Amino acid sequence: MKEQILELLKRENRAFSIYEINDDLNYKTVDEFKEVLKALNELEDELKVYRTNKDKYMLFNNSNLKLGTMLATKKSYGFVDIEGDEDVFIPPLCMNNAIHGDKVVVETSQGEELAEVWIPNRYVEDEKIVEPLKRILRIATHR
Repeated sequence: MKEQILELLKRENRAFSIYEINDDLNYKTVDEFKEVLKALNELEDELKVYRTNKDKYMLFNNSNLKLGTMLATKKSYGFVDIEGDEDVFIPPLCMNNAIHGDKVVVETSQGEELAEVWIPNRYVEDEKIVEPLKRILRIATHR
């Protein structure tokens, strides 16, 4: 079932409600609906699917979320190393208890909000930091 859900999300490249996913898979019973919900929860835990604030589901890779590794500094700020992309600066108040080496999920957007490539242990002047800064949404977990 997970493969069918992923294929649907790849094919349509948009966010779906659970009801739309259930209908597209042509499931009719309550038990089948529960199985779809269970599969979506597992895919979300595996960071393959992202559930939006409006309870719609889309591929994690098509969202504005990125998975990376926290590179914390001694000065209480850090950078998230996103493989294949620029690192993201994380100010002290946005660290959300992440420590060096944690896998984290951050919200990013295209353009100026992405930080410059990380250079270790250097001072960044306040006027060189582009606002708004994004918080770490949660520490990434894999089951």
